[in-house]
Amino acid sequence: MAEPFNPYAAPAAELEREIDPAELVPAGRGERLVAKMIEGGLYFGLLFGGAVLGAMVGAASELDEGVAVGLMFGVMGLSTVPIIGINLWLMADRGQTIGKVLLGVRIVDVRTGQVPPFWKLLLLRTLAVWALAAAVPFFQILDQLLIFNHDNRCIHDHMAGTLVVPARIGAPKKG
Repeated sequence: MAEPFNPYAAPAAELEREIDPAELVPAGRGERLVAKMIEGGLYFGLLFGGAVLGAMVGAASELDEGVAVGLMFGVMGLSTVPIIGINLWLMADRGQTIGKVLLGVRIVDVRTGQVPPFWKLLLLRTLAVWALAAAVPFFQILDQLLIFNHDNRCIHDHMAGTLVVPARIGAPKKG
């Protein structure tokens, strides 16, 4: 016997749908490039502002030159903490960074279409690339050039098993 209709029951609509990884369409190369440029501009602006502020404080306080330079670099480093924090939160929560949010793209797991685990985004897409860029000459350029491959995926995408897609494709944010 069927359940009787309850007009006071909460709606049972299915809000999230599973996506077939075969449906995933890569985001455009231009969108990814502009997102990266936005992030680079934010970091540069904060580093430059931190350098100017640190230099002004060092000069105004008549500190020893070595201490003033140390202060300048310290302020430069601290100035990027808010952007790094916001990007880490966005990556963990939505598979995005500030630039990706503004351009309407997100990072998904290439096998599931879902937001990848945070450790994968942090270790394989970010820290491993930084380490390789520091150890291997021209790695960063090679990594970025691979976006012209048939699947629009860079080396860091292959390392992490991720794909950048339009934000409307794939699962909504974790939660």
